[in-house]
Amino acid sequence: MAVSAKGIFILFVLLGLFYFVAYQYNLPKISSTSRSAPSIPVPKAAIVPPPPTTPISQSLANTTPPDLDTTACASPITIDIGELEKLTFQLINQERTNHDLGSLKWDDIISATGRDHSKDMGINNYFSHQDFDGNFADVRLKHHNYLSFEVEGENLALLPAYPYYFTYPNGTICSPHYYSTSELAQLAAISWMNSPEHRANILLPNFTDSGMGIYFINNSYYFTQVFVKYTDCGYTGVNCCHEGTEYFCYQPYDCTRDGGSFVCK
Repeated sequence: MAVSAKGIFILFVLLGLFYFVAYQYNLPKISSTSRSAPSIPVPKAAIVPPPPTTPISQSLANTTPPDLDTTACASPITIDIGELEKLTFQLINQERTNHDLGSLKWDDIISATGRDHSKDMGINNYFSHQDFDGNFADVRLKHHNYLSFEVEGENLALLPAYPYYFTYPNGTICSPHYYSTSELAQLAAISWMNSPEHRANILLPNFTDSGMGIYFINNSYYFTQVFVKYTDCGYTGVNCCHEGTEYFCYQPYDCTRDGGSFVCK
């Protein structure tokens, strides 16, 4: 039986659909807060920046998509999260050094606070400074028994494991390149520095201590960096801290007049 020209055209269209793949770029997401009084809401930024203009990102973004061949798919890279945290932290301190600011001191408790928030965002599939309990970084720090601060800020980043990928008709995801530890650290640092809100946190002279916590899930890296201005007030036997218009002490101490000054007792 003869096949019409129209029938041949439809057949080629169907075959074309069968071999179709989707080509998509992955862009980082970042967000920042800075809070000097935990009881006062501070506007938060949640933005998707353009790809950072660095040699690394340019070379990745300009890479020609490979042929439709699974042999072009790269194998996932196993990233040491602790190494990634420290490297990103070093890059942030390098930015402060470049602007004649003191380096931030790494703190394990602050890092654990950020790491737990990154994990919570990854497992519960959200991206926000406010967690599902309604808490911001200041409360999360106190839940980790870190009380020696009077100002805090937080930068978030959500980075993909690869810059672009292909989705085959059977659902297989193929990427010809996975970010290395160095590339992920640079991408996070550059994305933050390219955003006024995040840059302000990084270059705030008052911040003295910081921590970096990262969690990996579903081919995504959740970054949380928490900044604080360390203070030794608010504890028993020392002067009361000043917050807004009130002096206060960390629980369970009370701000009590002792001679000509107020101390925590």
